[in-house]
Amino acid sequence: MRYYDDQEKEINGRDFTTKERVLAELYNKGASKEAICVYKILLKRKTILSSEIISIASSAEFAKDCLLCASADGLYRGLKDLQEWGYCICFLQKGGYAWGLTSNK
Repeated sequence: MRYYDDQEKEINGRDFTTKERVLAELYNKGASKEAICVYKILLKRKTILSSEIISIASSAEFAKDCLLCASADGLYRGLKDLQEWGYCICFLQKGGYAWGLTSNK
């Protein structure tokens, strides 16, 4: 399993040319606002702790997009949706649970 890298043209036989394409796929799946917001946050780093996602969601940069996932409950729902669809993984590391985007779809 490799992490998403939007600089690569193809990963594991799947075209991931731009993050916009992945966002379009999420919208087509009927993804919640929480899932879209969390996906945009996960694009910022290779791995990120749950607590850091909440902090970023509460920041001015994401104030418009992340109204619902600034709470732990909304964050968890969005992350679980992305995980269920294969867009992210969760693992335990020092400091808590960490999340990262995948490219194994």
